[in-house]
Amino acid sequence: MSKLLHAIKDASIQEVEIDGLFWRIRRVASSDLAKVGFAWLSFATPENGEDPDVDMNALLKRANESKLIELAKLKDAIICAGLVAIGHDGNWDECQVTLRQSEENIENGVIWIGSLPANADNELFTAIMNLSTEGGKAGEILANFRASTGNVDSIGRNKPPLRNQAG
Repeated sequence: MSKLLHAIKDASIQEVEIDGLFWRIRRVASSDLAKVGFAWLSFATPENGEDPDVDMNALLKRANESKLIELAKLKDAIICAGLVAIGHDGNWDECQVTLRQSEENIENGVIWIGSLPANADNELFTAIMNLSTEGGKAGEILANFRASTGNVDSIGRNKPPLRNQAG
């Protein structure tokens, strides 16, 4: 039985190369992904009268500081949850990534998210999200679900909210 469990665990791990280093990442829990997905959808959902195919520049123009900080923290949290080792020349160092600089302890394999190379964090986030969502399929399902319901209270795009039907 343990061979099967190891096979399942190994299927949730991937190695990616970024800037000459290898990074071992793992799939992140669905509950963590849901937080990122919800925050992103609330940020990226077009406002009334806005083009639904709005580009990133338009999103950033209407973004407020607190929303951008929230998204950055969630991105960092996904990297912390998903990065398990860093390798070079066939040698791997297992690691734990922390959000708090005060918890960094390189000798014990704990590295602060801010110590990672600037380019690596964006690519790690993308790779972890792709691994965790099966290439983005989970995000498409969530976006399609949200679009078909119109909002979290409704039972369909043009149907009355559930709260109104309940009584």
